[in-house]
Amino acid sequence: MLVSIDVDVCREVVRRIRAGISAVVDEWSEVAEAGRQALCTSTALHGLGEHLDAAQALATELETRIELALLYNTGGITLASGQHRVLTYQVGGQDTLADVKAAIGRQIAARLGDLDPDGGDSPGDDVAELEELTVLLGRHGDDPQVMAGLFAELGARGMVDVPSQLRRLADSCRQAGTFLFDADGDPVQDPQAQFEHLAGLQQRFMEAFGGGLALATRSEAFTAANPGFAAGLVDQATGSPDWGGWGLSQVLRFGNYDPGFLVEVGNGLYGWEKDSLTSRGPPAPPTASSTGGSAPTTRASTTTRSSDCSRPWDAAPSRR
Repeated sequence: MLVSIDVDVCREVVRRIRAGISAVVDEWSEVAEAGRQALCTSTALHGLGEHLDAAQALATELETRIELALLYNTGGITLASGQHRVLTYQVGGQDTLADVKAAIGRQIAARLGDLDPDGGDSPGDDVAELEELTVLLGRHGDDPQVMAGLFAELGARGMVDVPSQLRRLADSCRQAGTFLFDADGDPVQDPQAQFEHLAGLQQRFMEAFGGGLALATRSEAFTAANPGFAAGLVDQATGSPDWGGWGLSQVLRFGNYDPGFLVEVGNGLYGWEKDSLTSRGPPAPPTASSTGGSAPTTRASTTTRSSDCSRPWDAAPSRR
């Protein structure tokens, strides 16, 4: 469904609604105080609360629609000077608030797809894009409908690939040398300051991204609409050529997940590992050394690489 909205008119409506609410609350307080001094009851005033809540909800809904229109048409959250103020956006369903929120999630997913360090943009542009995406995730990370729209659009493959996108971004920034600029537009020359900025930005993004996934997968509506999502994550983790397993582990480090979701993912990974071992056959027993000595002692060794993004370009192993 295509919807048109006049951004300036709607913003003025929002302003007037909020000003009206503020005026009513001020008057409410004065009337209640006058009643108290006159030893009169002010119980009837409490009935205003429901109406004020409805007015507040209307203002919030209009702001949500404005944001979707801006994301859909400009990719950002502001209008350029002189830009046409009547914007058109598309939503699925019947243009309910839930449909609008899901559409915002899809727009965030589209912008994540455009974050491509190999796509020709300068590292500075990609870092600026990551900063805006982090702001969007922070703003909507507690909204299950927006997060459901985001991860339904990304799908398992897109979700698992996001940490690898950040890794490639860190690599391109290191190769470029300069990707940050100060308020005067001059390049920041201190490499340590640049990479500390990028590491902190990546950390904030991943915290919001993982938290958003956890929120979406705790939603019954999301799990009902995406019944194979956990299995898809397992497929990507075990079959992706670009460190899919590492990517999945980075996302799952953050967020409060439903135990059932984690069990489903864990069972899938265990099943894959068991099938892989079966197809390779049992390991060969140790043999005596050629010099006639006893068989060497073998030890299983598992190395876990730290990936707290403090050094973003070392967040994943390099290909050899």
